[in-house]
Amino acid sequence: MIFLDEATNEIFHEQDSDQSLIPLYISHSGGYTRAMVRADSKETFRQNAIAVGLLIEYEDEDGIINYRAGPNVTITEEQPDPKDNRTAPHPRIVLQQGVYDEDGNVISEPVFDPRYHANIVIGPNATGDWRQWAKYWTQNGIESTQINANETAIVVNGVELIDPASIRTPANIV
Repeated sequence: MIFLDEATNEIFHEQDSDQSLIPLYISHSGGYTRAMVRADSKETFRQNAIAVGLLIEYEDEDGIINYRAGPNVTITEEQPDPKDNRTAPHPRIVLQQGVYDEDGNVISEPVFDPRYHANIVIGPNATGDWRQWAKYWTQNGIESTQINANETAIVVNGVELIDPASIRTPANIV
């Protein structure tokens, strides 16, 4: 977690007792900001990401609506299409490990988190002010009640911003 000084818009990695800083559920180093989010659906994530400039909607030459990350933004999906969990290119979030016998036969299937997960990396020259949406999220969100393990997350508009410090095994596949 990092902290934002609202008066100066400056980032701090620790909070001094005499400072009035806003905690942000993101990490920031080397000019790059990283956020971990999850939503009930990819569409819920898309709507919110478009609203804050992290995702851009565009129409291709065939009139088909597509999406791409905003300038200097990388979005990595951690949750593939739930219809295809056999050959998914990205890891699924495991809530409960599967149980297998000595021959590798399934005794009980693993349980996966059905929600959409994404990692967001915002570069130093990204458009928009990520500090403002991170601050808004922290100040206006409500604490998530659907957490995995010991995570802490804040929900706004159906999208959870996860405190990276609360994740036991954070991962970002690029």
